[in-house]
Amino acid sequence: MFDCIDINKQLAFDHPLLKDHKIQVDGYQKTGCFNMMCPGFVQVNQKVTPGSVLAPLSTFRGDQYFINLLIFRDPESGNWWLTYGSDTNGTRIGYWPGSLFKSLASQASQVVWGGSASSPANEPSPPMGSGHQPFEGGDTDVEAGAIVKDIQLVSDKLRYYEPRQDDQSKTEPRKDCYQVTNGWNDNDHLGFKFYFGGRGGCTS
Repeated sequence: MFDCIDINKQLAFDHPLLKDHKIQVDGYQKTGCFNMMCPGFVQVNQKVTPGSVLAPLSTFRGDQYFINLLIFRDPESGNWWLTYGSDTNGTRIGYWPGSLFKSLASQASQVVWGGSASSPANEPSPPMGSGHQPFEGGDTDVEAGAIVKDIQLVSDKLRYYEPRQDDQSKTEPRKDCYQVTNGWNDNDHLGFKFYFGGRGGCTS
């Protein structure tokens, strides 16, 4: 389940957990894995790594906690940095050397936000996000799901801008178990955002 923005740059995003980031060096052809399972990521921070679970955690319809994450391409080195903070001067976690990539040598053609869930064959899939789907309580109850908020793109000049609503598409391969909204900005404190998640329980 993904909410996709077809753009010519790349992303900054705000997500409650620093986990399950998937890296693809050849555009989803033959490579790809989660977190630190791929060779090539150069970790520079000894306290926070891809795959870490951060605390405190948000609770359903209770206290909400967020972290700011940023992925950007250093125009000088060509490396793709992962930082913890709201700008390029945030805490640097590590980077993917530019030499790893072909299609990402200078920029990204698509940005994907969302969640991914899997389970062994014939076993129910796990919950995603809050474990609740957006609109679970009705057409106006979008906040039942987890949120990715304050979404921005970063230009090659390291300038920030919002995605365009008419450039996005969404993918829900198992809508019976997981759902995602389109992204939008209604000029509140959450910025450009979308909600996603679900109870799971799908079997392959």
